[in-house]
Amino acid sequence: MKINSSIISEGDLVIAISISGQTKKIVDSLKIAQSNGANTLLITSFEDSEAHKYAKMKALIYNIAFFDEQRFINSQFSVIYLLDTICIILLQDRDINNKYNKTVSTILKKSVYRG
Repeated sequence: MKINSSIISEGDLVIAISISGQTKKIVDSLKIAQSNGANTLLITSFEDSEAHKYAKMKALIYNIAFFDEQRFINSQFSVIYLLDTICIILLQDRDINNKYNKTVSTILKKSVYRG
């Protein structure tokens, strides 16, 4: 993560996911990305986390810690739902949609396994 965040530059977007907001690798990567001028989005369940300090944008999500019955829902469900929603919104843009389709097509053509 540190290597990737070190090549990030101004205008790039870094999306960091840490339910606790305390994951050291996430915090360190956000620090580097921020110092390089990148836009940073943190997806977390806790506002007062270490990672929160280094994110320009924050998306707060619910976590199973907030439910009395911990077997009620997968702890990553809210993260997956948010990422799917972001993808759906982005894919409404024609240029992004075309690039997405081209990428998928290229991957499928080059795939060794065709199931």
